[in-house]
Amino acid sequence: EMRIISRAPTRIGLMGGGSDISPFSKLYGGQVLNIAVGIRHTCELIPRNDDWIWIEALGESRIHKYNDLPKSGVDSKFDLIYQTIRSYVLPSGFQLIDSFDGIQGSGIGSSASAAVSMIGAFNRWLDIKQTKLEIAKKAQDIEVSLGWISGFQDQIASVYGGINNFEFKGFPQFIAHSKELPEIWNEAFILFFTGKTRNSSVIQEQLVKRMNDDATVDALYKSTLLVDRGYDFLWQGKVELFADVFNKSWKLKKKTNPLVTNKKINKIERIVKECKGYGIKGMGAGGEGHILVVTEPRYKKIIIRNLEEFG
Repeated sequence: EMRIISRAPTRIGLMGGGSDISPFSKLYGGQVLNIAVGIRHTCELIPRNDDWIWIEALGESRIHKYNDLPKSGVDSKFDLIYQTIRSYVLPSGFQLIDSFDGIQGSGIGSSASAAVSMIGAFNRWLDIKQTKLEIAKKAQDIEVSLGWISGFQDQIASVYGGINNFEFKGFPQFIAHSKELPEIWNEAFILFFTGKTRNSSVIQEQLVKRMNDDATVDALYKSTLLVDRGYDFLWQGKVELFADVFNKSWKLKKKTNPLVTNKKINKIERIVKECKGYGIKGMGAGGEGHILVVTEPRYKKIIIRNLEEFG
C-alpha cells in the first residue's frame, strides 16, 4: 500500500513578529527574523480504495464519508485538517495520522507546521508541484479562510527551515537565509514552557485593533529596523550583542500589545536577570506558552534550575 510521510518544523520568532500581520504588513511592509527548530508535525497519509476518511490527531479520532466533512467551527480541534482536505479534489478516501513533538498553542507556530506537513503529503499523493513559497502561501490561506489571524513568518520557517531574515509587502523576499545555526546557540538559548497554552488568535485580534494607534505602528516599525542587526549577530555567534537587540525587540513587542505579557512572564524575566541571563522574549503572540531565554552559556544550568523550581 502507498504510505506517504511528511514532516515540517516549527519556529522560534526572534524579532519583527507582528509586522507580518495585515494591515501593518500591507501598509508599511514588515521584516521578521526567525529560526526553525526540530519540534515537528508529522503527517502520515495512506490512500484507501473506498470513500471513507479516517483521521487521527491530538490523541483523538474522527471518521467521515468522503465529501461529508463537518462545517468550520463544529469541531474546532480538527478545523485546520478539514479545511486543508477541502482545498483538494481527491480521488478516494484515505487515512491521515497527524502527530506533533511539542505542545499545541504554545507560541512556536504549530498550526503552520501542521498545515505545511499535510500539504506536503497531499501534494505528493496527487503529484502536485508547488514551490516552497507557494506551499507557505497555501498554508497561510487555509488559516485565513478559517477566520484566523495569521501572519506569514510561521509558514516560511516551516517550509524553508534554517535561519530566516525576510521582508514582505505582500509576498516575502529573503534578505538572508541560512540552513546552519552556529553551535554556540545550543548553549545560549533556553526554550522554557510556562505550563499553559493560549488562543493566539484572541491576542492577535487585540494587536490588529491597536494597529490604528500611532504608538503601536511606531513600535512595530522600530522592531523591523532591528532585524538586520539581529541576523548578523546571530550568524556571527555574538551572544551579548545579539541579546541587546533581542531585549529591545521584546520591549517593543510589549508596547504593541499588553496581552503579550503577564505577572508570571514578568517574574520569569526577573529570575533570568537575577541569574545573570541577558533576557527573555515571549514566543508567538505571547501571553503564555513558550519563553525564549538568551544567556551566556556558563549561566545556563543555574537559570534552568531556577526556572524549574519556579515552574
